[in-house]
Amino acid sequence: LNYRSFIVRDFELIFNFGFAIKNLKDFDVFVLGSWENPVYLRLMRTAKKSNKTVIPIYESHTASQKFSKGFIASLRRSFFRKASFVLTFGPASSSAIRDMGVGDAHILEVFNLVDNSWFQRNLSRRSNETYPGHIFLYVGRLIEQKNIQSLIFAFSKVASPQDRLRVVGFGPELPKLKEIVLDLNIESQVDFFGHVDQLNLVKIYSDSQTLILPSRIEVWGLVVNEALACGLHVVVSDKSGVASSIMNQRGVYICRPEVDQLSNSMRQSKKDWIGWIENPEINSFNKDEFVRRLKKRIEVT
Repeated sequence: LNYRSFIVRDFELIFNFGFAIKNLKDFDVFVLGSWENPVYLRLMRTAKKSNKTVIPIYESHTASQKFSKGFIASLRRSFFRKASFVLTFGPASSSAIRDMGVGDAHILEVFNLVDNSWFQRNLSRRSNETYPGHIFLYVGRLIEQKNIQSLIFAFSKVASPQDRLRVVGFGPELPKLKEIVLDLNIESQVDFFGHVDQLNLVKIYSDSQTLILPSRIEVWGLVVNEALACGLHVVVSDKSGVASSIMNQRGVYICRPEVDQLSNSMRQSKKDWIGWIENPEINSFNKDEFVRRLKKRIEVT
């Protein structure tokens, strides 16, 4: 859809209600990756009038929704109730869709995916190296909602002199985070890597031990998938969409995104560490199963 978009606060909007898809009749199924643009609202209405199968994707959960009531929330509810079925990622987003009045018969819940096998193929363990301390890791944007300040304070509470914290990513919080590290006198134990490409990221995963996702708001958190696929422990905020889908897997610690809770979980992860997890449970969620379930549901619809 090559229309000009406009940024309005957190939204990228396309104001074009007059568009037409000339070959609408040639398509049977429409998968919509968004609902917030007027273009998608119009496409839902047009396709449903033509008795087409329309499958919107919904990733958010109740805690990550920007609007819980009012006109926007009502518009969102109306949009998803028109769907043939909604593709959701994990129990948290399914629960949010149910709250909009969509029944279970119209929800297909799947597990949000990364290519686990790619990460596992590209691991480069240094298995003979002795690790004098525990290596904690954060991967993601350096923005306020990611709550990295709390992670740094938590690290300062649990770290022995041999432990390290690796921070991978870039963003506006970087100067403030470096200042906190200096104030806590732990600059020799904290490494800021900046942005790294995927091949270098998997090298960092290879010899790290516990990933922490301390977000106050997180729609999912795909870095958790990546870390689990690489055999790491993960400490995950209960405000993250991924939390409810992985809570029973080995090496997973779910906690509130507060300094004391994060530090307790980090301390427990370090205590429990006996090596990288072999054949992690996340391997049971793969793209072939995703495709099979989606294809079957489309055929039934």
